[in-house]
Amino acid sequence: MKERTKPNRILVINPIVSDRFEEFNKDFFNRNAHPLFEVEVANLTYGPASIESYYDDSLAAPFVVQKILDAEKKGFNAMIINCFMDPGLDAAREVVSIPVVGAGE
Repeated sequence: MKERTKPNRILVINPIVSDRFEEFNKDFFNRNAHPLFEVEVANLTYGPASIESYYDDSLAAPFVVQKILDAEKKGFNAMIINCFMDPGLDAAREVVSIPVVGAGE
């Protein structure tokens, strides 16, 4: 009997408090992910409503890092920060042992 492979879990973090992109991102990432990957999308609970400046980027970064720390504890295998400014990317890479990539890279 063939052993069933458990999917790798990827968390896509929208680094804003608004959920206006959540459904679009769920559809996009799941439609384009390999069948061995399960993609979930999350927004921040605290932080900016949008990221339009370095100030907004700085506000979001600590909450992004905390979300990534929590996700690693929940068994996610990789993270995507879904923002071209990549808030918290370098800090997140310092504190987790799983891959973290940013849309702006």
